[in-house]
Amino acid sequence: MITMDIDCRWPCSLQLPAIDYAAKKLFDVLELKGEAFAYVRVVGDSEIQEVNLETRGINAPTDVLSFPSIDHKAPVRPGTNLMRFKSAIEAGKHRVFLGDIILSGQRADAQAVEYGHETKREYAYLCVHALLHLLGYDHMTPQQARPMREIEEITMKRAGLLRK
Repeated sequence: MITMDIDCRWPCSLQLPAIDYAAKKLFDVLELKGEAFAYVRVVGDSEIQEVNLETRGINAPTDVLSFPSIDHKAPVRPGTNLMRFKSAIEAGKHRVFLGDIILSGQRADAQAVEYGHETKREYAYLCVHALLHLLGYDHMTPQQARPMREIEEITMKRAGLLRK
């Protein structure tokens, strides 16, 4: 079971159940048992732009940033951190901290309109995407992107949060 500790600094309280439900569905898809948690801070574009500049050297807002608690600079295969976390999570002795997520509520709201789907779907998708980054998945190459995208789509389908 995963718990999402969410700090809304942008109006997002209506999106919290969808975020939480999609995160739990991701754990079902990955067949993870045990206790884990991630911290999510929902902010506006100006705050995420500051963090993006400080951490990535990019002076522009983005939709979501993730900061894993385990460094995985060069994972050898998609989900490298998943294997590192899996034994700790399934041992069940303590809750495992996966990392921090910063999500732009302003960007999520705009993208939901742009893509023509519900706002809750966009927030949930961005959190699932960020959680996969925390677990070591990436999408820098087609070989990395394929498994990540497949897991995202399966998770969103199981959560009933489909694209329109």
